[in-house]
Amino acid sequence: MSKYRIEPGHSELFVEARSNVHPIEIRTQGLDGTIALDVDGGDLDLSTAPRATLEVAADFLRSGILSVGDSGDSLQIERAGTLDTRHFELPAPKILMLEMQPEINVRAKIQAVRLD
Repeated sequence: MSKYRIEPGHSELFVEARSNVHPIEIRTQGLDGTIALDVDGGDLDLSTAPRATLEVAADFLRSGILSVGDSGDSLQIERAGTLDTRHFELPAPKILMLEMQPEINVRAKIQAVRLD
């Protein structure tokens, strides 16, 4: 597996949720971490599941397509989906006094460079 480091200055995470009062939108550019996956001749080999570790610094929080660079030295990922906190046995998120619905729409735009 090739390992890639996420470039925080070029990666973003978007979260949309509904509260008991109004919709909430959160965006962050402080995304950090690594991605490990198999690459074969410039194409992704998904016969082995990719693995990722993502971290978001809380102070960065503000209210797809998966491709590999020609030389295999970089990744660009855009992905969207719905996360249901009940599947992870987590309570519905709260922001101050606002109670969020358990389903959260998440979209990520990630750029990463190869480490090995």
